[in-house]
Amino acid sequence: MVALEYENGALGTIHQGYLSPAGLAPDSHRYLAYRGLEGWAEWSSPAPYVLKVGSTSPEWRDNPVREFTYTPVPYVGYGDDDWFRDYIHDFMEAIRNDQEPALGLEDALAVARVIDAIYESSRSGRRVEVEYGL
Repeated sequence: MVALEYENGALGTIHQGYLSPAGLAPDSHRYLAYRGLEGWAEWSSPAPYVLKVGSTSPEWRDNPVREFTYTPVPYVGYGDDDWFRDYIHDFMEAIRNDQEPALGLEDALAVARVIDAIYESSRSGRRVEVEYGL
């Protein structure tokens, strides 16, 4: 579990785990929730995906909770799909053509800094600030 506080005062948490018992399909359930002072949104999977949105705003008085269900464009996922191969291909093409890749060094560094901060916070029991940029 990770607790985050953004510069604008917004708070966030990440609760993450993974379970893949021997002989069973990987755990692929996902759930995202956003909470604000005047509303919230929740997204769950697997498909069909359901997005629930609620608000205390006066404009939503007659219908304070709304639900949207959709099925994404089909693709084969988790190892059988081409997304990772395509990502590596695009990365190599960016190198060959002297272009910026979709995700670059700054993105990798930001992820590494967040992970380092998580470990440091766990070891020390203190809040750890994360620096961004090179």
